[in-house]
Amino acid sequence: MVHSFREEFQKLWRKLERRPPRNAEQLHATILTGKLFAPELESLIARLNTRFGTRLKVVAVENTYFGSDIVVAGLVTGQDVRAVRDQIEGEFVILPSVALIKSDEPIMLHGTTGDELERELGLPLRVVDFAGFAGLLPGT
Repeated sequence: MVHSFREEFQKLWRKLERRPPRNAEQLHATILTGKLFAPELESLIARLNTRFGTRLKVVAVENTYFGSDIVVAGLVTGQDVRAVRDQIEGEFVILPSVALIKSDEPIMLHGTTGDELERELGLPLRVVDFAGFAGLLPGT
């Protein structure tokens, strides 16, 4: 999974190099992910921030519901997201779509809905796969 993400990121990078995103500095958000993938994602996002001026922050979400040995985004619960609220910056929160248990509605493990999280965080929640993430970049 990490390998395929890197490949997709490289494709996106080449596209952005050919046609840089307009007003990239306006993209100010926090990306939540599991502890396992966070270091890799932080490295890629740092490159994006440095090169194009985006203001994205990666937060590794510890799994407080199932235990700290669980380190993947697919098992993150609403309780886990609430626990990192003080680390969230920006205008919205990005959550990987694998954190949902249903593809047709935003419900996480343990029953937290996307609407509930938005209300509790006080920020819009964007649940995206890689293509959705790429679409957040201005002009892509």
